[in-house]
Amino acid sequence: NCSYLAKLQYWIVGTSGNSCYKDVNSTNYTIKVFGWLRNLVTKPTGNEIYYPNENVSIEGNLTDECNLGISGASVNFSIKHESYSKYCEAKDLGDNFYNCSINLTDAPGGYYSIRMNSSKEYYNFNSTEFPNKFFVEVNPRIENPSVSPHDQVWGKTITFEAYVTDDDDIVNVSLYIRQIGSSEWVLRDSFNITDPVNYLA
Repeated sequence: NCSYLAKLQYWIVGTSGNSCYKDVNSTNYTIKVFGWLRNLVTKPTGNEIYYPNENVSIEGNLTDECNLGISGASVNFSIKHESYSKYCEAKDLGDNFYNCSINLTDAPGGYYSIRMNSSKEYYNFNSTEFPNKFFVEVNPRIENPSVSPHDQVWGKTITFEAYVTDDDDIVNVSLYIRQIGSSEWVLRDSFNITDPVNYLA
């Protein structure tokens, strides 16, 4: 129970105050008491939005099953979104808090989970994942725009196409046209796409 700290404990057994027996104690015995670590990611909170190549600062709090703060532990954090993942070793900030930063180099868009790993002597290793702790926003990517046919007589159909990518987001695709010699752009079509990846619009 929580009356005993997680560490090497010493104990003896003996008799005392019994008139029929001599007072005597055993030699010292030892027992290892192990505790359970509890991980908690405190920052980001889940509401933050980052952009690729920015730094995300991660902070965690470490306690045990008796709600005692744990300092001097080995802690690391990792972030993950689909196949993208990165990792950092945390610094002990004191007061049971640990921190490190990860650069979101070429990070794809979407929600990211954070995993906190912790270990310390006389404690069981703990690895806890916290989903949807922050969001990475990326600009929509439009590639290979085309028009077919390039020349057409009045009243005939012209098709405009482009490939759109912006995973984990809702993207509005709008087509504007402008006549030669005019400065006014006119909206001809508009629609939304959910989570497009190389989507032909």
